[in-house]
Amino acid sequence: MAVEPSATSGPSRARRILGAFGPAIGLAAVFALFAALRFDTFVTTENLVVILLLTAVIGAGAIGMTIVIVSGGIDLSVGSVIALVTVVVALLIDANVPAWLAALAGVGTGAVC
Repeated sequence: MAVEPSATSGPSRARRILGAFGPAIGLAAVFALFAALRFDTFVTTENLVVILLLTAVIGAGAIGMTIVIVSGGIDLSVGSVIALVTVVVALLIDANVPAWLAALAGVGTGAVC
């Protein structure tokens, strides 16, 4: 009794598409949901700029972690260091320290950790 080649040839086409584009599909679905719920306030240029600016920190951390993982290591402390640096910079800016000095202190805090 022969087994059909398509039954054992690997993942289905739908599974391959979801594997490749799953995160983008999920992002589009969440965006569409919020746009449907609050179109007049969510779909504005100002809001989209704020979303992109707030995502930049996470993206920078993700790029750094990608390099570490590809090189064969893994370091789970990156998220904690990003949070600590953010708190240090925010506290310094709140204390009326110049932004460039607060950013320098943030880089120093990250380097020490």
